[in-house]
Amino acid sequence: MTQISDTRLPHDAIPPTAAGEHPKIVGVLGLVMMAGLSSGPSFAAESYEKTYAADEPIEELLVTGRDQKRTISTLPGKVEDIPQVITTIDQQTLTNQGVTTLEGALRNVPGVTTDLGEGGVLNGDQFFIRGLSAKNDIFTDGLRDFGVFVRDSFNYEQVEVLKGSSSTTLGRGVTGGGINTSSKTPHDNSDLNVSVAAGTANYLRATADWNQKITDKLAFRLNVMVHENKVARRDSVKSSRWGIAPSLKADLGEYTSLTLTYFHQEDDRLPDYGVGFFNNSPITEYGVPLSNFYGYDTDTDESNVDTFTARLDHQFSDNVSFTSNSKVGAYDRLFIQTINSCSTGGNCVGIDNPATAADATILTRSSPYQQKTWGVQSVSSLLVTAPLGGHKNEFLVGTDLSYQSNERKRFGFDDANRGRIAKNILNPSHGSGPALGAAYRKEDTTARDTSFFFHDQFWVSDVVSLVVGGRYNFYKVDQDRTDFVTAYNLNNNPPCDGVLGSSCLTRYASDTEFFNPKASLIWEPAENQHYYISYATSSTPPGVTVSNGTALSASTQDLKPEENETFELGAKLGLFDNRMLMQASLFKTRKDNAKETDPQTGDVIASGYKQNVTGFEIGVSGNATDHLTVSANYTYLDSVIDEAIRSGAVLPDIEGNRTPYTPEHAASVYITYDFAGVGIDGLQLGGGGVYQSDVMLNRDNSQSLDGYVTFDGFVAYQIEGYRLAVNVNNLTDKAYFAQIHSSRVTPAAGRTIIATLSASF
Repeated sequence: MTQISDTRLPHDAIPPTAAGEHPKIVGVLGLVMMAGLSSGPSFAAESYEKTYAADEPIEELLVTGRDQKRTISTLPGKVEDIPQVITTIDQQTLTNQGVTTLEGALRNVPGVTTDLGEGGVLNGDQFFIRGLSAKNDIFTDGLRDFGVFVRDSFNYEQVEVLKGSSSTTLGRGVTGGGINTSSKTPHDNSDLNVSVAAGTANYLRATADWNQKITDKLAFRLNVMVHENKVARRDSVKSSRWGIAPSLKADLGEYTSLTLTYFHQEDDRLPDYGVGFFNNSPITEYGVPLSNFYGYDTDTDESNVDTFTARLDHQFSDNVSFTSNSKVGAYDRLFIQTINSCSTGGNCVGIDNPATAADATILTRSSPYQQKTWGVQSVSSLLVTAPLGGHKNEFLVGTDLSYQSNERKRFGFDDANRGRIAKNILNPSHGSGPALGAAYRKEDTTARDTSFFFHDQFWVSDVVSLVVGGRYNFYKVDQDRTDFVTAYNLNNNPPCDGVLGSSCLTRYASDTEFFNPKASLIWEPAENQHYYISYATSSTPPGVTVSNGTALSASTQDLKPEENETFELGAKLGLFDNRMLMQASLFKTRKDNAKETDPQTGDVIASGYKQNVTGFEIGVSGNATDHLTVSANYTYLDSVIDEAIRSGAVLPDIEGNRTPYTPEHAASVYITYDFAGVGIDGLQLGGGGVYQSDVMLNRDNSQSLDGYVTFDGFVAYQIEGYRLAVNVNNLTDKAYFAQIHSSRVTPAAGRTIIATLSASF
């Protein structure tokens, strides 16, 4: 996944100081500064105070580092210097594997699982990292992604996954880790790359990436995508989307740059809620075909996403730089889905008996909604790299301000069954679903987040440094819930005293303050060796899931934020002349949910469970030889529930159980071989596999899924500016479940073959 650069930097890559001096550039740091992708320069400890006269010749520096382009301005430094595991999936990996979505990219990261989600709540990109929910922890260019949708990868430069508590870096939440996608932005070359692809399961896709250098100080880039597909081994499920992402980069003087990015994506897909459980096993274990779809052809997930981002970088001097990164986003969504369940009313009875299976039924229901979300965020940071007491020191300080609004309308069905319809399990009908009734509930939620953060790295000696940091948050959520008495809810605990046609308003609010510190001790005995021990915390306040609709309730609005902490011992080593990066870590994360006493009932109420995650990770990525690129990662997770309290009652049978959605063992391997110079020039072969052990689906540990191994591969041939590639996903046509939940699981796509023709001009 990590691509190795081999770039020569001219001696004037860094602008001269007022005194006409040049700071010494060491390793990949000059490349980082040239690209403007970190908040400012940093310098090796042994050369911190050394300068050169303006007329003194300096040799070009050969860079063979492992540094990755990153857009998280609140995380200074290089990947190998940061005291936590960061997995990077770069552009070449995305291309070789034929990745088209964020979910597809994250298959490269062991310890990340995908949640199917609740009906009527969230469905789209939902992930768990190290067994902890990360559904609110997806970022683009270091800024929070406010909406919920299926993210296409057409505008990704790369994907970064930060492991461990990261509230100090990214803000509220981010307990198990955070997911950041870096957008494609203008560069110094003028080029055009186009691709068309076709494959099995009605797969069609076309993309274009055009970069134009307009002047020496102005560049423009445009990425576009159209895509549609069905899903191998799944009936009816399909997706159709398109997107466009123009960006402009301008150098405003010698030391200032401005990058403007617009992103638009429209998606019309049929949501797949998989298959339910019978006797704690997926119904497919009782002879139900994996292809069975229990929704309707009229189900839909229509989303429209528009975001605009502006990033300003200014270099005050060689050791002072400023970054301001701001984003506004609007997300519209219409969601009509069908959920299937065996748990209500004796449904699915008889499926385990061949004599009665043909008559067995499964109950279906829906919780449709229409939603409008918008948000704005601005992160500003100042980085100062100046000696402190004669020692090298890097100090970062900044602010993070955001506002988010979500308006959701929930719809019901006015028929006598309230939209609940039984379908034959073995031969379900599709067609048109029941007609929507009037909106029975409206939820208006707003959230304001103001935070101040700092990060300081102080070099005690040339090889030992201390990192301290923290973030103070002020987080306020307000929610107005308006219930309408309609035919849908008249006979089901009707609100407003059951007066048909009336409405009633309930208001909730939460106002919290919290501080998250971090501290690390780093030892770097050599340029390619980095060892660290670190401590970091995170906080998840009530109402953090604004786009979830029901962000607050009477039982959660007064809770204190969840408090989580991570201890980590790790190493990062440069291998094969620094062409490959190895990361290894031992870690322990404690999730401690806040508990309060209800003043009305005296009951203890809690927002969740105490959870302990102890684990080990090791991974390598980069070039083993000039021709062989390797990415291999393994994660071990021992995740248990330490304490369980529900409605004031202790649940001893749950304590000590495994945490849901957390595989104990997970691994991924992908190898690419380039035959240039040793065989057929232009030929590439690649392939790999993903392993995941069994997972529990509920806290009772009564439902589980077996582990699986899948394989993918590709062959590509490039001649001049043309490249033809054939990808085969799920080579062995393995039957397994790609998305999981406590009451339903979604079968993964069967074997899929895709041919892609690309051209570069």
